[in-house]
Amino acid sequence: MNSLLGILLRFRRKQTAVMGDVEQMFHSFHVNKEHRDYLRFFWFKDNDPTKPVIQYRMNVHLFGNVSSPAIATFGLRKIAEDGVSTYGEDVKEFIDKNFYVDDGLTSAPDAQKAISLINRTRDLLATRNVNFHKIVSNDEEVMTALPNEVRAKDLQSLDFNQDTLPTQRSLGVKWSLEADAFTFEVDLKEKPFSRRGVLAIVNSIYDPLGILAPVSIEGKLILRGLMTETKGRNSSNLGWDETLPEKYLPRWTRWCNNLNYITKIQLQRCYTPPTFGPIKKTECHFFSDASNEAIGAVAYLRLTNHEDNVNVSFILGKAKVNPTHAVSIPRLELCAAVLATELAQKITSEIGLNINNVIYHTDSEIVLGYINNSSKRFHVYVANRVEKIHNISSPHQWRHVSTHENPADIASRSVPAPKLNSTIWLSGPAFLWQRDEQDKDNHEETEHKYTVSDEDPEVRKQLAVLNTSTKEVEQDDLGAHRFQRFSSWRSLKRSIANLIGKIRQRKSPEKTDKKEKEKSPEELKIEMMAQAETIILRSVQKSVFHKEYEILSAAKSAGTDNLTDYRNEIPSPG
Repeated sequence: MNSLLGILLRFRRKQTAVMGDVEQMFHSFHVNKEHRDYLRFFWFKDNDPTKPVIQYRMNVHLFGNVSSPAIATFGLRKIAEDGVSTYGEDVKEFIDKNFYVDDGLTSAPDAQKAISLINRTRDLLATRNVNFHKIVSNDEEVMTALPNEVRAKDLQSLDFNQDTLPTQRSLGVKWSLEADAFTFEVDLKEKPFSRRGVLAIVNSIYDPLGILAPVSIEGKLILRGLMTETKGRNSSNLGWDETLPEKYLPRWTRWCNNLNYITKIQLQRCYTPPTFGPIKKTECHFFSDASNEAIGAVAYLRLTNHEDNVNVSFILGKAKVNPTHAVSIPRLELCAAVLATELAQKITSEIGLNINNVIYHTDSEIVLGYINNSSKRFHVYVANRVEKIHNISSPHQWRHVSTHENPADIASRSVPAPKLNSTIWLSGPAFLWQRDEQDKDNHEETEHKYTVSDEDPEVRKQLAVLNTSTKEVEQDDLGAHRFQRFSSWRSLKRSIANLIGKIRQRKSPEKTDKKEKEKSPEELKIEMMAQAETIILRSVQKSVFHKEYEILSAAKSAGTDNLTDYRNEIPSPG
């Protein structure tokens, strides 16, 4: 299935827009005989309730079956593939990429190309008895050229020279043919002030492009607050249909009343004005911001024509409520930057334009430091999100923008519906409308290196380790290198003690000390273990600190305790 958002993004590319519908799409495709047993049902014989119930099987696909949309979409694409050589590659692209189940939306540079595309598409689908009808367009020439029976019902009796073109629905979005703009309508049915009623009104705003994101985020914040606070210990039994506490009613009523103003908000469907001309450069600009309540991101398309005139169009906006657990503002700003890159990934893959440059903007210098960092290590939360940003964007694509010029700030803090048109949310900041030379100069003046402080709580503390290089020198004694064969300190002492015991046994009885003969076996064992520990430590010292041992031994042989003459010969540590 094609992405609904992707179809809407491509629908806005060119001046002449067209929308149509496949008549009874599922019924246009038959079910193979071996598969009809899966679509059995019971009904009255001859459709007569007085007759007995018998078993039927569907010969065509039906609405409500999970597989029907995918099968019908495959069928349309198969028709387009078989007829591409006769009807054209543009018809195949229209059917393959710009159909969402039975709805087809596309745009063309002018009326003649739109008429040609529609007629060839209808002829191709008709070869398989599929009827493409209910066609609407914002261009009167297109509608006049089409037969009356293939137009949408509310356009069949219109006089296009006098009557106003009505508003249509394009994939659930209101499309004013007269203004060629996306608009909104509100139907605020009386809902009880309960969890269910609040949720129903908040979810009734259908806005896949995020045009109303700064308005709808306020409703989501109210809903989240109500859901959270009504789960307290004293109200744990509050049901979905029980009345909520009255103290929350004023804020909710104020927001609902402001929703009546969304009918005055509209967004031009086409990215460019009619007289803009050929495009020389295409850029996408993404803005991100966060507050204590929400994060927001918004995207704009910046087009430059051959006369270096600039036009900026709103593409897509998004706002998300922050998690209930405490998260620092720098972390939220970083989450907003991730949201901006996710929008970029979606738009660049779906919009179907050759984009020359992608630029990201944030008002957080800390986030810019995180993104431009190449030397410090972060804790997991920040490290994972910085990695996501790096997977989609490069540090040189990120720029700093002041808060008052950041339209994403509007989404993160919300704005009442009556004030949305007076903000920069739909038009974009003023500096995007400047010519390229001015924008380049301003960028060069403000560009500098963003760094991360060592005191930042997200930076992992680095531990310094001092390493002393030593060299073992084998002597005529036991040799410390042999000690590595033992798995533990205890086993090493025990082995050396056993060796001492063997040596003592080989001594002649007359050389054995009288006191030693009077000791018990346990006392001898303890004594030999202590002696073994001394031998081990001395062997290691002689092996590792060979030079120092020689100097100290020379001083001892000289018969003096004054080591002044030998201190300069002892090497410094490390």
